[in-house]
Amino acid sequence: VRDFRIKSGSGELRLDGFVTLEDLAPQAADISLSMNAFRYRFGKNFLEINSDLKASGPLIGAKVAGNIHLARGKIEEQVDLTKLVLSSRVEGSGQSLRDLLGAYADTDLDLQVTSSEEVMIQAGLPVLAVELTPSIDLKVAGVLAEPEVSGVLEIDEGQGAILFPKARFLVDSASIDLSQDPFFVAL
Repeated sequence: VRDFRIKSGSGELRLDGFVTLEDLAPQAADISLSMNAFRYRFGKNFLEINSDLKASGPLIGAKVAGNIHLARGKIEEQVDLTKLVLSSRVEGSGQSLRDLLGAYADTDLDLQVTSSEEVMIQAGLPVLAVELTPSIDLKVAGVLAEPEVSGVLEIDEGQGAILFPKARFLVDSASIDLSQDPFFVAL
């Protein structure tokens, strides 16, 4: 594949590289994927992404490495606390992530995920709502079936609010540090 491009609004996705075939079945790859202000929509939500990614090696056990920067976006979800609290995946109750990923489960990851101050998250709960504009700096490593996430999510003064029906509380600062075990939360 030589310089395959997809345009989305003012953004662009570019793909370049090769896939090795054996009996018309893909065996290995060396592919670069870059995104510049590429807008990805899912439902009423969107993320505008800049990235520089490379996938290389045999398809089973390949390595995906590079940077993903969330330039802009809005994620708005209603959260059903009853389902969240009362439902959890019980071992043996269905396919595991490893089973779902099949041959790609052992894909090595070496990703850096960052964000700008233009990514907004809104979560609606039964009694309150949360509006956050986090600063994200995460490292995603390990394998696809068992990713290891470390790094920090921070909310600076004026970048977050907790909304009740008759009151609004501003977040002075908040931080979640996933680099520690167990992870550290500071409000």
